[in-house]
Amino acid sequence: VIVPESHPNMPSTVTEAYKIISQGLLEGFKNLGFETYFAIPRSKEERDKLKQPRSSVCFDAPSWYELVVEGRKIAGSAQTRQKGVILQH
Repeated sequence: VIVPESHPNMPSTVTEAYKIISQGLLEGFKNLGFETYFAIPRSKEERDKLKQPRSSVCFDAPSWYELVVEGRKIAGSAQTRQKGVILQH
């Protein structure tokens, strides 16, 4: 996804913009019949687990706002901002 940082529906923070863009993916998976949700730690223990990944492999465990089905990460993205443009892939 490529969008200008100045887009009226795009938050200024990386995390919030990541969440907004990922929402489209989440809805797509739901439309395909998957019970998909965002990885959002609700307790201190869950937050601590996200800070200590099980391995160095990025797809081993979900990070904040990555997509999860049945407890397993199914999609994640990376975001960069340059010259007023957001790229999330």
